[in-house]
Amino acid sequence: MELDFNLIHITDPGDSRLGPFLHLPLRKAAGRLSEGLFIAEGRMVVERLLRSPYQPAGLVITNNKLEWCQAVVRAATNVRPDLQSLPIYVLPDDVLNQVVGFEFHSGIMGSGLRTVPPALQQLMTDWFAPRLHNAATSETLVVLPAMNSAENLGSIIRSAQGLGAAGLVLSSQSADHLSRRVIRVSMGHALAFPCWRSEDWIDDLRRLRAVGFRLIGIEHHARMQPLATAKRSTRQALIFGNEFAGLDDATLEMMDDVVGIEMQNEVDSLNVAVTAAIALHHFVPS
Repeated sequence: MELDFNLIHITDPGDSRLGPFLHLPLRKAAGRLSEGLFIAEGRMVVERLLRSPYQPAGLVITNNKLEWCQAVVRAATNVRPDLQSLPIYVLPDDVLNQVVGFEFHSGIMGSGLRTVPPALQQLMTDWFAPRLHNAATSETLVVLPAMNSAENLGSIIRSAQGLGAAGLVLSSQSADHLSRRVIRVSMGHALAFPCWRSEDWIDDLRRLRAVGFRLIGIEHHARMQPLATAKRSTRQALIFGNEFAGLDDATLEMMDDVVGIEMQNEVDSLNVAVTAAIALHHFVPS
């Protein structure tokens, strides 16, 4: 049966239904979230939104992306029949540019509900539970106490997903993992990757250790052992510091191990997202 799409053609940039997409750069500058929604920007990211555990709220597209959009939504309804009622706002290019507040060339954006999907919530809750079954199953978490850069966070999420980490623990000081930029830099993988927003990350580190996670600080430090000789554990949490300050002394004292990448040619360290990818490649079994 041919799918009937919920197409809504709009030519007025002031239409209230476009509110979640309005003046996106200004929203970023003001640090505001969009009415309990996040924004997914670009073709590949929107495709991943439609197939993610998160609930899509709407799509906005330009006229010349309509055929492609219909094909993508039609394919996604095989997994999620509820997408048949998803609002799809169709706009001329110049109107979409006025709405979002910049020259937007990919011609498609989506919005989704920020409510954590039950499937992801259960995965994250299980991290803090004693492992009663499948004790041999390896599990690696990435812990980011103060990751301020959206670009670094998005890159780390993409690497962690691709290299087999189980999820991410973020403190309240870290960047928003559902921000438009993080989702874009992660290529949409932030929408399928468990990200625990910790209210007390020190306490959560203690809880993780209590259920068998080995705490491994990744830091260029006098106490460090070289990454090349560092041993894996069945359950392990890799802790990465702030982009500028690294891990502080109090955090390093908590670590079971401190591991670093030995540097050459007067380079003191690598970008934290690069470091995270290298460390994950070492610690996560292939």
